[in-house]
Amino acid sequence: MAGCQAGEITLAKQVIEGLSEQMLCPADRSFFGFQLWREARSTGAELVWRVKKNVRLAPCEQFADGSYLAKIYPYS
Repeated sequence: MAGCQAGEITLAKQVIEGLSEQMLCPADRSFFGFQLWREARSTGAELVWRVKKNVRLAPCEQFADGSYLAKIYPYS
């Protein structure tokens, strides 16, 4: 996709461009951020992204396996 000087986020943006409504996009904790999430979500794909331990998100819905659904918002 790119040379060894390209960062992971730069490469992730290229992957996001190829997402579509019938896809599920998992991502590791280093990719979480509102802007990248919004870009990925705008493709219509469903997203399952991990977050770092120190990120605190308020659960909207709790699941039996301990995972949960949360809303994210931009911050200024």
